[in-house]
Amino acid sequence: MVQTDRLLDPKLIGGFTAIVAIFTAYQLALNFQAYHFAWACWDYMLISANGCFIAAMILVLSLTRRFDAALRQLRLNNVLMMSDDDVADLKHRVGQRARPIELISGWLIGAVVLGSFIFVFGEFMATIGSAWRLNRLPGGGWALVEFGFFVVISILAAGIAGLFFGRLARYGMLASVLSDDHERLRVIPGHFDGACGLKPIGDFYLYQALLLAIPILWLGAWWAWVIPHYKSLVCSVTQQPQMLFAEWRGPFFVQWLVVLGYFFIGFVRPFYQLRRRIRTTRLALVRNEAPRLEQEILATPDRTATLGRGHTESLDDHRERLSRRLWSINTMSDWPMDSATLAKYRSLLLGEVLLPLGAYLIPRLGNLL
Repeated sequence: MVQTDRLLDPKLIGGFTAIVAIFTAYQLALNFQAYHFAWACWDYMLISANGCFIAAMILVLSLTRRFDAALRQLRLNNVLMMSDDDVADLKHRVGQRARPIELISGWLIGAVVLGSFIFVFGEFMATIGSAWRLNRLPGGGWALVEFGFFVVISILAAGIAGLFFGRLARYGMLASVLSDDHERLRVIPGHFDGACGLKPIGDFYLYQALLLAIPILWLGAWWAWVIPHYKSLVCSVTQQPQMLFAEWRGPFFVQWLVVLGYFFIGFVRPFYQLRRRIRTTRLALVRNEAPRLEQEILATPDRTATLGRGHTESLDDHRERLSRRLWSINTMSDWPMDSATLAKYRSLLLGEVLLPLGAYLIPRLGNLL
């Protein structure tokens, strides 16, 4: 088992997620002890971030199983013409090429979050350091220990999230390999799944997009809307916004852009690579096969008349088969996803990007007008 597989072992991830859940419960207890039902004072940034992380970890643990199921269903759909050994070799080759990306991704996301803490808390930590040297830390330094534990947990969580982002990129690379393999990946017009046989892999990439929607929407909501409007959500106890709250806006914007990059690598690029394969196949069929089908369909009535009644039924069946084939070519979907699923999730996928930008730009446009 290689290094990334050890780090992403379900038992290890489950144990760390349990630690985050316990820490979150502790923070909830502290918030209730300090503010009771003064909800505006609660540390929603920390609580919601941990909640999103826990939800994402629960969902992402099924990612490998879903990926294997998608490849299996492609084979059952008679689209992926590979044996078990071929599939294992394909996954091994893609894994060997993409595994460094997983490690780099883990370090990258961890470094981005560490840099964010330094940016936000740098001056504050300098003050704490001075108080430490003068032995003037409040509560005997317990608050500092708690804060240090929070920072360590946050950076470890970011590193784990980065490893999973790298795995999303790894699975995204498979679409490039499959879309260029014209012999072993078939595109079938009129396939019963409504997506030329590619619905299983299209649905898998949609699942990756929905996983990435959790950090994208959380980060986008905080930098574009919550932080700018927090001044109107004044704490009823302290009458002041949370300390260092506004300083997170810049780091959250940077993190949002970084995760959007993974959204492109893990969903947009593989999705459009498969779409390009479908359109290339459709163009070839329209140019080469469709004219021949049209000519044969139009010629069938004459052949029926000359051959007599005994051959009419078989020729009608033949013409029906040709007509269905021609119709399936002319109405081929451009997407590796059936139209109902695409329509259902299009708004969510666009909203991941457009909602934060709209929340940021609309007030500024209003001021200009």
